[in-house]
Amino acid sequence: MNAIAPSEIVLAYRLLQQSLLAKFGLHALRAGDFDGLLQRATELCAEGMNAQFAKVLEYQPDENRLLVRAGVGWPEGVVGAATIGADLESPAGYALKTGRSVISNHLTEESRFRTPKLLAEHGVKRAINVIIRSSEQGEPFGVLEVDSISSGVFEEVDLAFMQGFANLLGVAIERRKSEDALRESEERTRLIIEGARDYAVVTMTTEGVVAGWSPGAQDIFGWSEAEILGRNAAVLFTPADREAGLPAWELATAREQGCAADERWHIRKDGSLFYASGSVRPLHDAGGRLRGFVKIVKDETERGRQAESQRAAEERWRLALDSGDIGTFDYDPVTGDLRWDARCKALFGLGPDAAVSYDTFLASLHPDDCAPVDAAVRQALAPDGAGVYDVEYRTIGLGDGVERWIAARGRVTFAGDGADRRAVRFIGTVRDVSDRKQAEAHQETMTREVSHRVKNSLALVASLLGLQARATRQDEVRRALLDAEARVGTIAEVHDQLWRRGDVTTVDLADFLGRLCANLQATAPQHRLAFEADRAIVVATDRAIPLGLLLNELVTNAFKYAYPGSSGEVRVVLSAPEPGQIRLEVVDRGQGLPEGFDLARLTGSLGVRLISGFVRQLGARLETSSAEPGARFVLCLSHAGAP
Repeated sequence: MNAIAPSEIVLAYRLLQQSLLAKFGLHALRAGDFDGLLQRATELCAEGMNAQFAKVLEYQPDENRLLVRAGVGWPEGVVGAATIGADLESPAGYALKTGRSVISNHLTEESRFRTPKLLAEHGVKRAINVIIRSSEQGEPFGVLEVDSISSGVFEEVDLAFMQGFANLLGVAIERRKSEDALRESEERTRLIIEGARDYAVVTMTTEGVVAGWSPGAQDIFGWSEAEILGRNAAVLFTPADREAGLPAWELATAREQGCAADERWHIRKDGSLFYASGSVRPLHDAGGRLRGFVKIVKDETERGRQAESQRAAEERWRLALDSGDIGTFDYDPVTGDLRWDARCKALFGLGPDAAVSYDTFLASLHPDDCAPVDAAVRQALAPDGAGVYDVEYRTIGLGDGVERWIAARGRVTFAGDGADRRAVRFIGTVRDVSDRKQAEAHQETMTREVSHRVKNSLALVASLLGLQARATRQDEVRRALLDAEARVGTIAEVHDQLWRRGDVTTVDLADFLGRLCANLQATAPQHRLAFEADRAIVVATDRAIPLGLLLNELVTNAFKYAYPGSSGEVRVVLSAPEPGQIRLEVVDRGQGLPEGFDLARLTGSLGVRLISGFVRQLGARLETSSAEPGARFVLCLSHAGAP
């Protein structure tokens, strides 16, 4: 009898593995029991690897452990209960965390990993682990592992066999997730429809025959599901609407436009009428074919009663306004009708009998205010807006030519929901605030006058310091006084720049520092000061002030120490290397920094103390380095933009 060659044994072994993998693939396509599928995978893997044990380990992230979810060869009490560590020190944990398969052919001699207690207790000598994922980039489900108590060698081709099982399990996991998500979505939809008892949800065929009837529909219309299914939905309309062809018109409009508003009187089973709002929308399948319609209706009869109460309240409100100095307007965005009361007309220079329109309103506005006020009105009426109108503008009386400042407030009433939401009414008040505006203008003038005087006072202080410096004979005192003169002068210039602007809360840093550099250049004509900025950077004023004073110290120090007794160039560069970041660089080409220079250790100089204080105030970081030749100071700070 001829002996079987080893190559033939290996071939038969690999063919068996391929057969088992193909068998499992068919099983995975048909299986509905996920736990049974995991168990079958372990059985076939053990058979294909000629091993005594196999298991599926499910990752438990809260505990960082791997649970034996399914397995073969293990005694009772292991599957569903036993766990092993999911850290990098265990073979299975390493495969899970790195995504790389692991072959351990000599566990007792393994230096890479520890042998899990479960394997040691059952005499396992070698193991092979592959990761199970539901998708290539998805979170891992766990690990598929085969363990053998016999000596031998697991090879790379065995990994391919095992990975095939793991991939099929991953597909099954993904399919299970999709099915669970679909079931959950369907259940949510069912619960929403059944729980929305205030809404009637009616599905219809393409001919308008009722095919679905929610509990809310039964509550609102009075028909039970058994009574209404199969009947044409036209039975829900009043006889007058049926005669006018509204049921068919509603379906045709929904088919052609994607939605038909449903606001009308409907009829209940007992013949009583109720007012309802809602919509009708077409239902299409995945191929875009029309399969029917869905009609959603809400009983708004109570809203009608509330509307009557609202009209009574508005009348009381009107009477209250008439007794005060406030005008009212009422605009219908559907028809374009605009109504002003007598006080409102008077504020616009019109008589009580004058006709008004939206064009009249725009024509009465100051030319500079017309566009922004029109935009504010449109924003208030926008379907996706809050419906709030709050503006102040100037009006030129159409009848008397008097310019007045008006404060207008209003709110918009909307009907419908979602894509059907639309403005149906816009009411509000107008009030003459000319006196307040005049007072504010006077206050602004006074503020600027005070600011101008403060600047002049600071300039006077600087001049006195300069005179004192020139009068003293002590060099150290003279230098201190001249430094003080320069700093006070800089504060005066900073103050003057800020208060010359209309907005004192924010500053364009590029413009602000550029002007400051121009002033510094004027004080040191023997030097050249260059300023560069790549774009406008808006910051709060309370950050701009210390930044300007810090720049003053850095530039004046560069003039003083980089070029003693000579002239030279200092370059200032402002940039925003990334959003929310500011970089200010001051570079000279002078004699450079002394060896071992450390700004933090120089505490004797007032200038250094000022620089350190400004850096802390700004929450910034100041770096110093050699510019080869010269010195470079780089200030880095963050900013959140304008307040």
